[in-house]
Amino acid sequence: MPRHRTELLIATALVLATVAIFPSWSAAIAGRAQPLPAHIDLPDIPGWHRVPVSTRAPWTPYHPGADHYLFGRYADVSGATVDMSIAVFGNQHEGKELIAFGTGVLRQEDRWVRVADLPDIVDRAGAGGSAMRITAPGPVERIVATWYRIGDTTTQDETLVKIETMKARLLGGPQRAVAVHLSVEGADPRPIARFLAALGPIATVADRAAGMR
Repeated sequence: MPRHRTELLIATALVLATVAIFPSWSAAIAGRAQPLPAHIDLPDIPGWHRVPVSTRAPWTPYHPGADHYLFGRYADVSGATVDMSIAVFGNQHEGKELIAFGTGVLRQEDRWVRVADLPDIVDRAGAGGSAMRITAPGPVERIVATWYRIGDTTTQDETLVKIETMKARLLGGPQRAVAVHLSVEGADPRPIARFLAALGPIATVADRAAGMR
């Protein structure tokens, strides 16, 4: 038995104090926004150049709480096109979240609807993202690939995004969160694979957009 035991009343007071202080400390960490650049641009991609976005079947990801949001179209010498979107959050809180209902690739009551998940597309490219096929009246189809960057983690898993967000809120560290989307009109995913090869690691792209590299 220990030679010195804390009195029950003192121990209870310590527990209550910890319970009271910890949420405040967590909220203070969560409230610290990552310093972001005042202005960001879509990256220059070797072998690709910027062109006007589609007017035949407009589509953009929906990230209403983002501190920075970019969307643009690239083309290569073959005429293939890829749309790229980057959404950067300095921090996250209620109403300003990377993952939320009705945000991301498809918004609530959107004219675009999900047709199927395409897990092999980005797996073959070795980039570890997720991809889906969506369609809108016309009909017109798109393939959209998605990555999220939270802390030191790059993932397509929305559950992991929530876990990493909670860790950042509780333990500190970078509070920024970034979504990167690549999309092509039609059903041919090969332009995305070529674009990824020229783009480089998604983690580097996301960190640069957040001013961390």
